Amino acid sequence: FIILLPINALGAYLQIFAYELGASPEIIGVLLAIPFIFSMIARFAGGYLADVLGRKPVVTYTYLLGVVTYSIFIMATSWVYLIPFQILSGLIFLSQAAEASLMSESLPAEKRSTGMTLTQLPSALGLILGPILASIVYTRTKNVIITCKVFGEFLIFGYFLSFLIRLILIQETKPPEERPSFSAFISGYKSVFSDVFNKLKAPLFVDIAIFMMFGFVMFTQLFAVQYLGIDPEIWGYLLALLSIFVIVGGIPGMIIGDKKGRVLSFKIATLLAFIGFPFIAFAKELAHNFEGVNIWFITLNPVETVLFLAGIIVAISYGMANSVAGAYITELFNPEVRGKGVTVFLFFGDIGLIIGFILSGFVYQNIDPRAVYVIASVIMLISFIVCFKLPETLRKEG
Repeated sequence: FIILLPINALGAYLQIFAYELGASPEIIGVLLAIPFIFSMIARFAGGYLADVLGRKPVVTYTYLLGVVTYSIFIMATSWVYLIPFQILSGLIFLSQAAEASLMSESLPAEKRSTGMTLTQLPSALGLILGPILASIVYTRTKNVIITCKVFGEFLIFGYFLSFLIRLILIQETKPPEERPSFSAFISGYKSVFSDVFNKLKAPLFVDIAIFMMFGFVMFTQLFAVQYLGIDPEIWGYLLALLSIFVIVGGIPGMIIGDKKGRVLSFKIATLLAFIGFPFIAFAKELAHNFEGVNIWFITLNPVETVLFLAGIIVAISYGMANSVAGAYITELFNPEVRGKGVTVFLFFGDIGLIIGFILSGFVYQNIDPRAVYVIASVIMLISFIVCFKLPETLRKEG
């Protein structure tokens, strides 16, 4: 929580931070892609290192990398500093496989699902409270750069404290008795890649398409503040409110996914996203049909109202898809290759994200900012159609 809260707070203004440091939308698109390029490498390397060195050292010392990462961030005086910052942000994913293994191996099988679900609570709280905290700090500073650097300093402290806690308290769950050869490690992934390409074309397509859509709509922050003219003070509160609807969307997603099948949740989610994105794109044009509204202590003007209502549709869509995605992907693979299968899907998802980031920056700057959301809507329509070819995994478990 001491990391997730300031990360979500900083993330609420990160694109605006880069823009104010002189980055164009095209450059911001590339900057957003950089950590995912390096996270693809880090995930594979981290999985191997976790088997060779053990879980604890990989998890523990990666937190020192976080200290270095945000030390660079707070020194930034131009967008160029964000290149090494984003590279190191991607390499922090070295610990992802080790952390997942450590957590899974630390919990008894009968409590594993509940335990791993509970560990997601700090993430959900950070997602909601982080943007609110960002808005509060921005209200006081009236400066995005200062606001982001404040949270950068908190993250240096958070990563160092997390390093000390893990160094002292974490117990190794799987001491490396035998070092796997690198060739055997690669060979295992080759067979999984082959199975994915030969047997799972439709799930792979939807995986890449959904992540590409995420890459396109990541410009919402810049689009909202720069193009739509949303008040930066309001923006953090809007993000927090929409994060609640992500959680709300997860509830029907889980119920439908467990009762009627995972694929139905994907169909509803992609259809909702297809509907929601055009309303974001044309919020200015649609605003004359709406009046401003008061939500607790926040007053929204007509444009902010349209953005918020469209955001609710998209947030519920994301919550529904996210609630079943993990179960669906793991169920596509046999237990003995499940970990590798999930990593392969994440790998291709990152490729989709990278393509989305780079293309969205070009489209935003050279064509029309609204076109980003039109393209995202088309991607979701195509994904909805392909969902009818997805294999249902719930029947296999039943």
